[in-house]
Amino acid sequence: MRPDVSEQLDGLRGILERIVAPELHDPYPADILAGVCATLESLSSGWRRVPAFLQWDAEMTVALLREVLATVELDDALDAQLRVLVFADPPDAANLSALEARHTQARLALAAAMPVIMEAPELRELRTYLAAHLRERADRYPLKSVWRPAGAPKN
Repeated sequence: MRPDVSEQLDGLRGILERIVAPELHDPYPADILAGVCATLESLSSGWRRVPAFLQWDAEMTVALLREVLATVELDDALDAQLRVLVFADPPDAANLSALEARHTQARLALAAAMPVIMEAPELRELRTYLAAHLRERADRYPLKSVWRPAGAPKN
């Protein structure tokens, strides 16, 4: 398909940079436009990797939650929430809507399980695994923008 998604996003970014940006004389809207252009660039270069990221992150999170389910006694509501997720078949990798839904479900279940994960002594090793997963998740996230608002501190 031509133009593909990346080409369309790059085209939109080019229009904004070549036609709209020179007409902006106030620093604030110009800075906002720079952020929009950086986001379009990030989307253009990273959108193809989003499905694989969603699938990887959801399945790593499900594996972690499977361990929670197998290790500690949970209240009925959390137990049911984790069982639905853990025993469901992963979606087809080509079905982006299903991948997004599974990813959202996994992240919500992780949030619900966090008090148990953080407090249960028998999950000490799992907390280490979770911290490593969250670091790797940040490193793997496919949509990274390098734009910083004017005056923003540099890390």
